[in-house]
Amino acid sequence: METCTACNGAVEFVSGSVGRCQDCGGVQGQCLRGDVSKHVKLHLPMMQDSSDLRYFDLLVLGSEVQRVHGWMDSQTHRVVQFG
Repeated sequence: METCTACNGAVEFVSGSVGRCQDCGGVQGQCLRGDVSKHVKLHLPMMQDSSDLRYFDLLVLGSEVQRVHGWMDSQTHRVVQFG
């Protein structure tokens, strides 16, 4: 079983190669560019504040492989902070 990059908790895979941490709720793994929005809303403007943050760390596969990571709002999946 994989461990979470945010808290070292156990990661349960929920959608192909993308998993969710059982301890902190963080999202990590790899997915195709077209599937990113199922997990985190990268294309929406970043939010300033959120009371319930979750870490995300995704390897986005496509014509160019890209790693995106940071913090997102757990309800809206909008990015609060990259990196």
